[in-house]
Amino acid sequence: MRSSQESLDISTDEHDSDDAVIERAIAQPISKPAQAPWDVTISHEDLQKFLEGSRPMDMDDKWLCETYGPNSEGEYLVHFTRSWTSFTVIAIRVQAELNEDGEPLPDKPVRVHEILWETDPEKYNSDETSESMKEMARNLAYMLVQVKLPGSD
Repeated sequence: MRSSQESLDISTDEHDSDDAVIERAIAQPISKPAQAPWDVTISHEDLQKFLEGSRPMDMDDKWLCETYGPNSEGEYLVHFTRSWTSFTVIAIRVQAELNEDGEPLPDKPVRVHEILWETDPEKYNSDETSESMKEMARNLAYMLVQVKLPGSD
């Protein structure tokens, strides 16, 4: 689980943006991202499931889920990554209201506000649309951490 900048074990520079701090912690970030807005809400409990993430249990498991952040604005990056290559294929930006200790407020909804996906054919062979990538993110979220993103059946 990576629930705070301290647990990311990264150094920061006073000139770094919050996104740079989060991205530097990711081993294989999306190299050629496509992005689209996504305006859905999830519960605090679902955010906690994303923070717990998932790791492959055996060689047959092809995906993992890791969450990085929050930055000072309460933004997290939830990554869906191919387990064998460590390439992130999809990331969603999630925004939560934080308390004075930098922890998400449990009584407030959490907003998913953007989806990003890899377009580099060397890393993931995809010419998908934003809607098909949202559906893939819904499937992975449910399969990996039992989060049902709105819009799925």
